Amino acid sequence: MPTLLALLACNTPPPPETPRPATRPEPPAALGDAPPADTGQPAVALLRVTAEAPVAADARVRAALDVVTDPGGSGKADAVALSTSVAIEIRGKSSSTFPKPSYTLELQDRLGRDRALPLLGMPPEADWVLHGPYADKSALRNALAYAIARRMGRWAPRARFAELRLNGGYEGMYVAVEKPELDASRVDLPEPTADDPTGGFLFKIEGGTDGGAGWISASGVVYEVHDPGVGEITTGQFAALTAAVDQMEAGVLAGEPLDVHLDVPSFVDFAVVQELTRNVDGYRRSAFLQLLPAHLGGKVRAGPVWDFDIAWGNAAFCDGWNPEGLVWEAEAVCEDWAQIPAWWLVVNRTPGFQTELRCRWEELRRGVLADDAVEALLSDLAWTIREARARDDARWHTLGVEVWPNAYVGDTQSEEVAYLRAWTLARAAWLDASLPGTCDRIGPGPRPLGIR
Repeated sequence: MPTLLALLACNTPPPPETPRPATRPEPPAALGDAPPADTGQPAVALLRVTAEAPVAADARVRAALDVVTDPGGSGKADAVALSTSVAIEIRGKSSSTFPKPSYTLELQDRLGRDRALPLLGMPPEADWVLHGPYADKSALRNALAYAIARRMGRWAPRARFAELRLNGGYEGMYVAVEKPELDASRVDLPEPTADDPTGGFLFKIEGGTDGGAGWISASGVVYEVHDPGVGEITTGQFAALTAAVDQMEAGVLAGEPLDVHLDVPSFVDFAVVQELTRNVDGYRRSAFLQLLPAHLGGKVRAGPVWDFDIAWGNAAFCDGWNPEGLVWEAEAVCEDWAQIPAWWLVVNRTPGFQTELRCRWEELRRGVLADDAVEALLSDLAWTIREARARDDARWHTLGVEVWPNAYVGDTQSEEVAYLRAWTLARAAWLDASLPGTCDRIGPGPRPLGIR
């Protein structure tokens, strides 16, 4: 591990192990958009899944789900808050190779149709992700990134911690996450219709195509349709989406004002999260984009943010361990075939965009991203999972063991959290000093048009 980060981790005291003062808010409020107090949802619940067949990748299996909110130790019978049929499958690309997989979970009725239900106090929907932290020994990186993005005012997935029992076997601690999709409680855009193909679209850059769901733009960027999905999008809707993306790319690459084609504030906030976390996959993988419908301007919007388990100093490649350096300037240290699209580099390197980024960064550092605010959030998240994380390690034995692509290996959970905290503070300090652009505004203000 690089010496700088070893010193940061060693010289920073671990989070307190003693009980927190009663005046501090109890999780899961720390995750943002917490369920109301009267829902009775615990900080870490238990999900019991009984599947009809072995669960595998790319093959949905029918199962039964019980959400248990009082599992065991109280001496009372399990309190089951929700019982439903589900379909479950292993998800992810590199993460699908880990011994502890992540899962896609679709809530269903008895006929196998989508069933929108509130999971762990989150708004009702059918589609969910169970993220299984494995390479992320802190188990906090995704929840931390999503909570910060939500506090910045952007939609990002709500997240709740839960432990999973699959067919009776204990599978460890998971993060139940809203799956990005078009919905009033998620990405709130109207879906396109057969009569009006200019509705909202959710698409992404993933570093490849996904079962025929992708296309290559006029500038050579590979995109994937996400919602409407490949089985739902019509020929006309697909043509409208690809034409709009080609037009956006051509305009940006030609030097036209960014806000002719882009919802610039969303790209600014997206960059803030990618750069704060030094996400080695930032802008080039798990990079969601939205096409706004014509009546909302028809521009491309960045987000929602997604997938940070190898961010926050957790990658030993692409300089991911280093709290210094910009993600969008990492070509020299990130020799990967999946590079950041040229049009996105033009956006990030445009002087007017960098001014907006600098102003937004300075604004956030006075509030949401102030050191004490980030430390308090991280401390609350770490406290929430302390017992469940110990049980998880008893199952998977990852603490003290190098797992790809770890840049740091702590022997205890406290050491992992201390490293994450020290790295984040060092990263924020570097961005304070080195983020390009100059802001002459005090506080939030209107963003100028015609950004070049």
